[in-house]
Amino acid sequence: MKKLALILLSLLMIACATPAAQNLPASSTALSEPVQNDAPVVSKVEETAVKTETEPAGNESVLSEAEAGKASGLPLFFNYFDSFDSGETEFEDWPKEGVMFNYDFDGDGETEDISYRITSGEEYGVDILFENQTYRLERVDFYGAALMDLDPESPYLNLLVVVDEGSDDYVTAELHLEDGKLTEGPIVYAEYYYEDGKLLFWERTEVLGTNFGARYRSGDQLLPENDWLDLYYTPTEEELSNEEELSELIEYGIVLEVIRELPCEIDGISDFLNDGDYLYAVRFKADGTAVECKTLSGEKVIIYGENESGWEFTINGEGQDYYFSNIQYFD
Repeated sequence: MKKLALILLSLLMIACATPAAQNLPASSTALSEPVQNDAPVVSKVEETAVKTETEPAGNESVLSEAEAGKASGLPLFFNYFDSFDSGETEFEDWPKEGVMFNYDFDGDGETEDISYRITSGEEYGVDILFENQTYRLERVDFYGAALMDLDPESPYLNLLVVVDEGSDDYVTAELHLEDGKLTEGPIVYAEYYYEDGKLLFWERTEVLGTNFGARYRSGDQLLPENDWLDLYYTPTEEELSNEEELSELIEYGIVLEVIRELPCEIDGISDFLNDGDYLYAVRFKADGTAVECKTLSGEKVIIYGENESGWEFTINGEGQDYYFSNIQYFD
């Protein structure tokens, strides 16, 4: 019966239990002072002097075959936590700067360093350094980066930087060069995984409770492939048919108990669920206006609502807790 507890734990820790990109394991250890969740990522590109004495952090990637084409040897990955032994190194001695990649980023036939610099104090954050330019992400913890070619038809490469705003609120920022200038591209408020040559982003939702849904993004603009995100975990028929396991699923808020007449769409027809019915979420719409569920009998249910704040899902003008007894939320 511990299996469901482990599944729930995996669900809640998905952002830090698996890598944000291949070779990018997350960590729950803060790199600096606690991050305020209401402090947005503020980024800018400015010219500054890059320290030429910066030493590689230990697992930098070096490529000297730039003439072979802009995508030669890509993708490359840098993991901050793999660049040193955090278990044997005191926090104050963790590296504050280093080379992530040495690559022909600008396509001039010569390799250049792409580096990071971590700052502390009230304005803590991370700087991404390229030649005499700096891209600043404020009030975040640094996790790593990836260098890849998201669109072989475009004239530039893509640098993806992964940071955490706090409480596993991950952000992926895309950087590239335009006329030699380090330029900010799309920012996705989610972490990603690199699998089979594609970027799978896990995006958080509070629709029917805290959960994560996955969808692929691609191209220089990191455009999503669809509007719906599949949930990380949904119960199996075997689990639902087992009385003890079903009880645990209800306790953990995976299977939800309806406590009053709930307007919805059942198998494509407008209908209602009644007090005492049970359902579980399968996928949710990215804009937070709909969630697809299943009842214990296998009926497909779609619940429509509003999500103006980005967090509070309302159904027919009422907060979602008005209709359910056991929705779970987590920081």
